[in-house]
Amino acid sequence: MYNVYADNTMINDPSASSDNALTGTITKAVNGIDSFSFRIYSNNAGWNKLECLKTHIHVADVITGDSDTFHGRILTISPTMESSGLIYKDVQCEGELSYLQDSTQRYHYQFRTPLSYILDKMLDDHNDQVDDGKKIYLGQVISASNSVTYEWGYGKTWETLHDLLAQDGVGGEIRLRYENGNRYLDYTSETFSGGSDTVIEAGVNLVSLTQTIDPTAMITDLYAYGAKTGNTEQRIALPNVIYDEDRRTLAGGIVAGTVIFDDITDVATLETAAQAYFDAMRPIRKQYKITAADLSLIDQDFEEFKLGYQYKSRNPLIGVDEVVRLIGTQIKIEDRMKNTLTFGDKFDTLTTMTSKKSKEIKMQFEKQPELIQAVVEHQSEIIRGVEGGYRYDVVDNDGKPVETIYMNSPDVDTATQALRLNQNGLGFWKKSTGGGNPLTGNYDYAWTIDGLLNTAYITAQTITGLKFNNGNGTFQVNENGSVTAKAINIRGGSIDVNTASQTTDVIRLNHNEWTMEISPLQVKVTNSTIGGYIIIQAGAITGFWNDQLKFSLNSNTGTLSLFGLNGVMAFQLFSNNNTMVCNDSSGNQTIAFDGNTGHIYCSKVHERNP
Repeated sequence: MYNVYADNTMINDPSASSDNALTGTITKAVNGIDSFSFRIYSNNAGWNKLECLKTHIHVADVITGDSDTFHGRILTISPTMESSGLIYKDVQCEGELSYLQDSTQRYHYQFRTPLSYILDKMLDDHNDQVDDGKKIYLGQVISASNSVTYEWGYGKTWETLHDLLAQDGVGGEIRLRYENGNRYLDYTSETFSGGSDTVIEAGVNLVSLTQTIDPTAMITDLYAYGAKTGNTEQRIALPNVIYDEDRRTLAGGIVAGTVIFDDITDVATLETAAQAYFDAMRPIRKQYKITAADLSLIDQDFEEFKLGYQYKSRNPLIGVDEVVRLIGTQIKIEDRMKNTLTFGDKFDTLTTMTSKKSKEIKMQFEKQPELIQAVVEHQSEIIRGVEGGYRYDVVDNDGKPVETIYMNSPDVDTATQALRLNQNGLGFWKKSTGGGNPLTGNYDYAWTIDGLLNTAYITAQTITGLKFNNGNGTFQVNENGSVTAKAINIRGGSIDVNTASQTTDVIRLNHNEWTMEISPLQVKVTNSTIGGYIIIQAGAITGFWNDQLKFSLNSNTGTLSLFGLNGVMAFQLFSNNNTMVCNDSSGNQTIAFDGNTGHIYCSKVHERNP
């Protein structure tokens, strides 16, 4: 029912013998990148034609005539030989929207610009960096008149695009569309949706149904805020909370939430906008995992299930009777009757969640208090928003639990992220970096039972410990509090060092034979090669040669003193009374000059040439 091609080689032909047929699943989701995982056997014509990131995989629906069921590239290939001798490869593919992961964005700042212009600039940056086979052009943009102020740059195009959609007042959906051999990115500020007369009903076409409720989305009491007042962080606020008693009853009490309208500057407009926002919120988000027979194949009164479309779902046995939207599909290429459909509200997952807070974490790291709060909100959204939660339990021979793995897919072979918990610790796995699957891949980040934490980032208000080391010794904090660093770069601000001693606690600068020591009492500059050094204090500057005093300048009186052999005073200039004296080798005064009178005092005047 599905033709599958690896470049120009057909590797699955439903009309031919099934000896070498593929088995696999195509996964599609609203605003997500399609994926396709399949198993291929050694007698298949494409066995030796598959290469990671190079081979293009194309799937066409023979029955419906959809030639664009899947387009993408191979991400990973995992050859396997079972004990029976059976040989096969498990292949993981990603859809062509993933090409936006292959480019980065230049820096841009656009003030009140139509969204279509920003999308076009993003795709221009992408297309400038990739081959023709990966280029994506801007297609249909609905609500293009919506203007937005947006600053972006330096990140992957895919991540930047989702960050844009997460901005206040943007939202909407994107999709990849094929036309005349080109790829087009379409955008709508609403949803790519449509209605259908097909009803998913128990006893007709409903095979199985599982309902998942996300209560974390419920808000019973809404606090609304408008624009900032003056140059402060304080905002215009409604004097009263907006609430609903029925929601409070449903939630078992008050669940408070906040909404901020940056552009609203008066209370009346704020109240109207906040009430509309509150009324539009669904009390509880629901999602349904449905296995439904696609009766359009045998009865024209039924329509084919389409991603984004709305359908009526009925199952009186569990109290389901509502219109739901198809937001995700899992297509079994070997048996379409086993397709799984996801209807209802879209729950944010580890792989699809995007948030404006993520950008703040990366681009506004200097705002520490705001950063900590952003991290708390961001990680809370991640933990609360895992879709359903696929759990894989490992037990021993006696059936006792050994470990538990939480994945973002019901199958270990299709999962791309996982959390693994057992008696040895807690591990975090990503297919993109760890490879394999949650059972065989590497766990790049983990917290082991012996206390070792290996992670990429730590964000905290306080970190307490005895020793910190960056691994190669260029930055180190020892148990005694001493810090070793390759370089310190401080831009703006000040350094304030409080010492316990005015002489022994110092800042020391070294380069070859030169050393400068700075303490609260003095600055000392030495040279180990020539044996001389200078000391600068608040009251004087003194110079030494091999610890023998050679000169001093008193900053209080302005007296300059020069010393001869053995540190004996040789010459003094007193600026406060305009006098100057010379001494002999024993330090006794022999000559005095009085600048006020012009007199010279000495024991003898000898004229060399009278």
